[in-house]
Amino acid sequence: MIDVLNSPFGLLVAGSILGGLGYVARHGWKEFMDRRGQRQARDVTEAQSAIYTTLARLQGATSADRVLILNTQNGGGIPRADGPTFSSVLYEETAPNVPPVQGDWQKEQLDSQYAHLINEVVQNGAWEGPPERLTPEAGKLFDAYKAMNVVYSYVVLVKLTSGKVYYLSVTWRQEHAPTKTTPTIRNAVRAAVTEIREQL
Repeated sequence: MIDVLNSPFGLLVAGSILGGLGYVARHGWKEFMDRRGQRQARDVTEAQSAIYTTLARLQGATSADRVLILNTQNGGGIPRADGPTFSSVLYEETAPNVPPVQGDWQKEQLDSQYAHLINEVVQNGAWEGPPERLTPEAGKLFDAYKAMNVVYSYVVLVKLTSGKVYYLSVTWRQEHAPTKTTPTIRNAVRAAVTEIREQL
């Protein structure tokens, strides 16, 4: 048997077998990666669809003018106090005739006012009130709320990860604004946050 493998014919056969196994392995690996990529793409589109469905249901249940999912991050890596932090809108659902802001609010650097709000959301799980309740009163978020005619906002923590804070923002303009969140609003938001957390 060893004589056959040491012969030129044996080496040719062994080389052919190893070459064939290599081809099968490469083709199998490529097929595995293609299917894995397709599965991941399908999972992502299903998750995005589920998030938008949840936001639409929440917007209707609360009569909010705008519902957003945002995140803050420092650009990657472990969060540090000595670097800038940025906020971006990831998902948005609005009432009819309410203009979207998602395209305008991408990688907005947090100022003192916004940092205080995010800290309160992380520490307490939520922040709510009219724009005048923001501290300090002057800042980007106050200006944005005024430009969007927001008179009441409810911001809730969705998820904390390494370097990112995900949060839900529900805002109302004058026509539908509560003076404080009701049990119905809080329950609808709680249910939505639970669903969203599973998708992010």
